[in-house]
Amino acid sequence: MTVTVTNRYINSYNHFMEMNRNNIIFVYEFVDNTNISNMIHYNEDNFDDMPKDRPLIFRGVIRNNDNI
Repeated sequence: MTVTVTNRYINSYNHFMEMNRNNIIFVYEFVDNTNISNMIHYNEDNFDDMPKDRPLIFRGVIRNNDNI
């Protein structure tokens, strides 16, 4: 099995989830890079604090349901 880890710039968390509703997503972290000098990393420890409506960087794995 080949697993590809990807970094993606996404418009927003909400848009990203809508576009991947039929996929399985393994998230390592989301990064808010709107302030380059103070990039904020969101993971399981602070996910609830993450903005859901602005651009983020996604780091993780996306798998199609049909392949599992």
